[in-house]
Amino acid sequence: MVLILSNDGDLSCDLVQDWLDFYHYPYLRINSWEFLRKPISVSLVNGEFSFTMAGKKIDLDSIHSIWYRKYGLFRCTETYRRLISTHKMDEELINHLSKEYARSIQTLLIALKDEKWLTNPMYMNVSKLEVLKVASDCGLNTSATYLVNDRNQLAHLVEKKNLISKSVFDPIIAEWGKRNRGMMYTVEVNKEELSALPSSFLPSMVQEKLEKKYELRIFYLNGKMYPMAIFSQKDNQTQLDFRNYNWEKPNRMEPCKLNVDLKKKIRKLMYRLHLNCGSIDLIVAKDGKTYFLEVNPTGQFGMVDFPCNYGLHKIVAEELIKMDNYGFKNKII
Repeated sequence: MVLILSNDGDLSCDLVQDWLDFYHYPYLRINSWEFLRKPISVSLVNGEFSFTMAGKKIDLDSIHSIWYRKYGLFRCTETYRRLISTHKMDEELINHLSKEYARSIQTLLIALKDEKWLTNPMYMNVSKLEVLKVASDCGLNTSATYLVNDRNQLAHLVEKKNLISKSVFDPIIAEWGKRNRGMMYTVEVNKEELSALPSSFLPSMVQEKLEKKYELRIFYLNGKMYPMAIFSQKDNQTQLDFRNYNWEKPNRMEPCKLNVDLKKKIRKLMYRLHLNCGSIDLIVAKDGKTYFLEVNPTGQFGMVDFPCNYGLHKIVAEELIKMDNYGFKNKII
């Protein structure tokens, strides 16, 4: 049986489920927020895990393939909003409850750690700098990257080259009030605005700005690659960050091919990172070189699937079935 670990409203999971239904293949989807809405029990007795959800015992021994998607995100739940608005809890207590929730939903990960995983959560939280180092070791081009916390140091770098700033971890989506919502995008470091910065600040990541011809978004799945070219460079709104999307005049996106050498380097990178699935971002620069930017182990692939007509949701469903059958046969042996 296939197990899908996700959250409410994940369209890609919904579409993969449709294909599993089409193939009449058994699966179970658990959204992490169900740990807040349904009676759930996880027990460990005499070294054996058991799991019950809404009064039904789940046979963990029948699960051999697990797809790890957007699992967790306590701060997006109604429970979190209710705690904030009703009980006026302080930030330290909220952080503690978030960690308690995260540890609770991870019990399934421990119980099923020896099965076949499509994106193993054990290898997800690698720092961007570490990934860039591994990418460079694998022969991929990377942009010069700096971690700074001092205005004078940053000003010295800006004098030498054009820089962009991006998040060290994940770009946060913040909410304040009832209608305000914002996201951290990649932005250019403006020389004129440096004087407005404090003399010291939290460590921030800056990179040398690349003059791009176009972007590449690649969905990677067990050694196979499904690339898409994004022509975002001529729109001021999307020039630095494709995610700052222009809905009135969308960027052109189309399928493309990767050369053999680049594919070898990407496979080597993913092997080194212990990742069998993910969305990879690269830039083809005006200097003719292709630069690696980052890999998101649970990145969206619908944005690649629909413009390029790859049929990725069907392919993911078939891959999960294949992995489940492989795990079942190995258990018998």
